[in-house]
Amino acid sequence: VPTAFSPNNDQMNDEFKVIGQFITDFKLKIYNRWGQLVEESDNIDLGWDGESSNEPQPSGVYIWVMEFTDTEGTTKTQQGNVYLIR
Repeated sequence: VPTAFSPNNDQMNDEFKVIGQFITDFKLKIYNRWGQLVEESDNIDLGWDGESSNEPQPSGVYIWVMEFTDTEGTTKTQQGNVYLIR
């Protein structure tokens, strides 16, 4: 899971994206520093481009919470933060 990204279209770290294998079920939620949900996804192949409701979000730290189930049927929850750089 990356710790920072910069959606500036330079083809390097333009989105926050989780990469994993052997995952059968996936849910990702991203919150701003006020605890407001700014992104939610159940597709591990899609990344967050730093926008919410088609509006660019400001630079800063965002909290992510990921829940996933692996191919053995074990469900896990992880959380952390990511820095959005503009």
